Amino acid sequence: MTSKQNNSTIIKTLVFILFFLSRVLAVNQITAKHLLNTADSLAITLASNARLARIESADIDTTGKSNSWTYVYLSFDTSNIHNSKMYFLIAQNNQVTFDHLAPLGVGPSILNNGWMDSDSALSIAEIAGGSDIRKRFPACTITASLYQWDSPPFISEWQIDYQCSDSIRTIPINATSGEIVTSVKESNKSLPMLFELYQNYPNPFNPNTVIRYQLSVTSQVDLKVYDVLGRVVKTLVHGIQKPGVHAANFDGSCLSSGVYFYQLATYHSVLQRTMVLIK
Repeated sequence: MTSKQNNSTIIKTLVFILFFLSRVLAVNQITAKHLLNTADSLAITLASNARLARIESADIDTTGKSNSWTYVYLSFDTSNIHNSKMYFLIAQNNQVTFDHLAPLGVGPSILNNGWMDSDSALSIAEIAGGSDIRKRFPACTITASLYQWDSPPFISEWQIDYQCSDSIRTIPINATSGEIVTSVKESNKSLPMLFELYQNYPNPFNPNTVIRYQLSVTSQVDLKVYDVLGRVVKTLVHGIQKPGVHAANFDGSCLSSGVYFYQLATYHSVLQRTMVLIK
């Protein structure tokens, strides 16, 4: 076989592999509603009175799909509020699994029916300025969360966040009407009900990455990066922070390639994730 024929065979093989991978990735990318019925069925087996309260993803594509969605269900005990629970389910790889259980958080509210799916919400966000944001900042990560206001008129809202470098640009959307919420302050929406530590982006990274996390109440916050031996290599945050979504930059230019851990410690919880530095 000639060199030219060899090159042609290699190119055809690479094209086939890329096509196969694209098909696999396409299957894994789903909208928020794609596995909702499965999640509802699983939640009821965990608690007969479980009701959906929140849906979120830390990374969605420009069609409003993600390879992982988190569903949060509430189970209220009216006789003793301290016995009320939150159930966290994860939808990915075309299945839904139970992730963990937590005490009732701050500001929970059951979602109304009739909310639009994530692909429709993302389309509205893109038209409302999201597309322009991505053109100006190509490295943006898009996150999405759906929740219910805890005060009149009790509407459901999609919050689409464009995380670009060290800033976050938010486009809030009425999940029923599709209208843009022009003033977050006027909406009087509930505070985040979760303590959440998101996967850093990009990951793997070289040498910079952004770590996002969410606080439900004002708390002392310590965000630190550790090496595989458990040694602190960087303290990113140390101090009191208010409720909301926060972001911290991590520069690994002085570190060697490898696996690192970042840990978020507050008054109420300790969360940890893994990231990979590749130079």
